[in-house]
Amino acid sequence: MTQTPYGPSTAQPGWVTPLKIATVASLVLVGAAAAAIAAFIGDVVYSGCFISCSGGNKAGGLALYALALALLLAGPAVARLMWQRARTPAEVRLWGTLAVGLPVALIAAFRVLGALA
Repeated sequence: MTQTPYGPSTAQPGWVTPLKIATVASLVLVGAAAAAIAAFIGDVVYSGCFISCSGGNKAGGLALYALALALLLAGPAVARLMWQRARTPAEVRLWGTLAVGLPVALIAAFRVLGALA
């Protein structure tokens, strides 16, 4: 243990560094994948064209574009918040589950709302 101006430094447990790398990478990749899915669905909803064209839903498509942007930016933000707050492996798993499950739930909710409109 080394002495710092603020007191003795504490070594991080061995699980921290590999788990940080894995969670940050997975959150960024999941956020990007969820953003791509939301953007594709938003494009289909906005234009009304997938296999054949019909009237599009401009408001729904723009909402899905906004969701795609939020999902793209949320991955790194959630990863940073998670690592500032999480202290044990159980807390890391909880944050990771929430961070991965939230984009999936949002896309499902917007898809259901798009089908109802």
